[in-house]
Amino acid sequence: MTLDKFIVCLCDNDLSVLVINWDYVTEDDIKKAWNNIRNEYISVLKDKQQIYLYELSKEVNLLEFKIQQINLCVKYLSIEPNTEVLNELKKLVPVSGSFNPSDAQQYIKDLQLVINQSKRLIIQLDEKRKELEELMPKQSGVAISKEYFDKLIVQVSKYMHFQVVKQTTTVTQFANMISDMKMMAEAIKKEYEQQ
Repeated sequence: MTLDKFIVCLCDNDLSVLVINWDYVTEDDIKKAWNNIRNEYISVLKDKQQIYLYELSKEVNLLEFKIQQINLCVKYLSIEPNTEVLNELKKLVPVSGSFNPSDAQQYIKDLQLVINQSKRLIIQLDEKRKELEELMPKQSGVAISKEYFDKLIVQVSKYMHFQVVKQTTTVTQFANMISDMKMMAEAIKKEYEQQ
């Protein structure tokens, strides 16, 4: 993926630049592809805070998905008992109870118990969201915007002694350039401190 498309995805949250033909992909496919690209960028940079933020956002997404699945299962089971759905629910959250549809009162209590147990996941989700929100603005105090990337491209171009062109430079190439630039800066700083 070229840097210009990466910047549009990251700064504008517009993943449509990833798609060549909408007939062959789903929105989930696009999100997975974007997560893979962003993960590769972060891992090449070897930025511990960015990696932690990525992992934290992944946990938030997984918790959101899990809570959504639990709610869907409970909703389905409240309409119509189903063994497959119940088994899926048991994989998502530890459930005790007979879930015997012939005892309607107990069946409703069992479903309510699942809802109550899932509230712990909602609390975890809220805590992780709060942590993510607190950490996001503290990323070195610089908002990641198109202007940020323009300035970063200028810095990298100066360091590399050639113009970095967004339309032809891949994300991995750019991340490697930044990583190399950071390592060189750290080496110079160490050498200066030893004098």
